Amino acid sequence: MEQLKLELARVTQERRRLQRQANSRMSRSVARREHALLVATVAFCHVPFAGETIALAMQHSFSDILWDDVVSCAREIENRFLRTSDDELGQWLDWQGGLTPKTITEAKRLVEEARLHVWISDQNSAQGVAPPPQFVWEKRCALVIQHHGTLSKTGAEHHSRSDAAKKWVQRFRQRWDLVLGRQEAKDVLPVGIMRSKVMTHSYPKNILCYIQFSIHGPNVGLLLGSV
Repeated sequence: MEQLKLELARVTQERRRLQRQANSRMSRSVARREHALLVATVAFCHVPFAGETIALAMQHSFSDILWDDVVSCAREIENRFLRTSDDELGQWLDWQGGLTPKTITEAKRLVEEARLHVWISDQNSAQGVAPPPQFVWEKRCALVIQHHGTLSKTGAEHHSRSDAAKKWVQRFRQRWDLVLGRQEAKDVLPVGIMRSKVMTHSYPKNILCYIQFSIHGPNVGLLLGSV
């Protein structure tokens, strides 16, 4: 009987310990989620056109927090922004309003990188391929000068080919899960796409130059003809 009581006491003590651990993890998760939403909302205040971009960054930077998806995360950030008073939003625009140094640092970096990410997306859409790392670094320097007036003590004072610049672009690419300067290609394209790639140009003297792709066999080249 005495042994049974000791075992019951041990089990009860272990259950309480596990419950305290679970409550502690839950409290840290809630606090971390609130911090992430505050950083995202402050950043959204400065770049309201990049809601989904900020939400994407939240999913990468705070991967331990259970976000449903990018759209729902962006909606949550926007709703929190709308619930914030005008006075507090005005203070956030001046990087004030009782924000901690950690929150300000993270929000500023998020604003800078969100603008850079939007620029990369625009370049990708316009050119069909993401810009190379050197161009990304130069654009980052331009954004720093635009918003800080100087490169001094901003981390962007290095040359685009320096080791510091390469490391920053590498970390930026990892944070945003980007592939810079490279585009996936297929070895064999469907017949419909190959046919759509055939280009025709009319030249003087009724000469028609056309490009024909051979998708069967090793012979691939140009075929010139006239009409």
